[in-house]
Amino acid sequence: MAVKKNKNTKYKCLGKPLLIISSIITLNFLGVSYAVWNKDMVMEVSVSTGYIDPYFSNCRIVDKVPQNVEGLTAIISPDGQSIKVSGKVERGYEGILYYTISDKGNVPTDYCGEYSMEIIPGDNDIYEFTVKLPFSR
Repeated sequence: MAVKKNKNTKYKCLGKPLLIISSIITLNFLGVSYAVWNKDMVMEVSVSTGYIDPYFSNCRIVDKVPQNVEGLTAIISPDGQSIKVSGKVERGYEGILYYTISDKGNVPTDYCGEYSMEIIPGDNDIYEFTVKLPFSR
C-alpha cells in the first residue's frame, strides 16, 4: 500500500509565521499613519559641536646651573595665550621652562597637562622670548 503525500504539506509550515509577520507590519503601518495624521510625529533636534579654550595656567623656570645675576622671569599674559620669558643671564646659561596647559572648553582634550621647554639663550646676556599656544583661538 502506497502512502500519498498531500500537495500542500510544504506550505502548511509557512501559514502561522506569515500571518504573524503580516499582522506586525500592518499594526506598525497603522501606528505611523495615526501619528502622521495626528501631527505627533515631529522630531525636534538640537546639535552643537562644543568648543575648546586652551590657556596657560602655570609656569616656572628651573635653572640647571645656579648663577649670580637676577635670572629669567616667566609671565603669563592676561588672556593666558602666551608666556613671556625675559631677563638677564650669564653666558652659557641653561634652564628649563615648565608650563601647564588647561582648558575651559566643554570638549574633552588630551593636551592638558604639564610640558617643558629647554632654554638656551646663546651669547647674549639679555634674553627675551615668547611662548604661544599653537592651537589657540
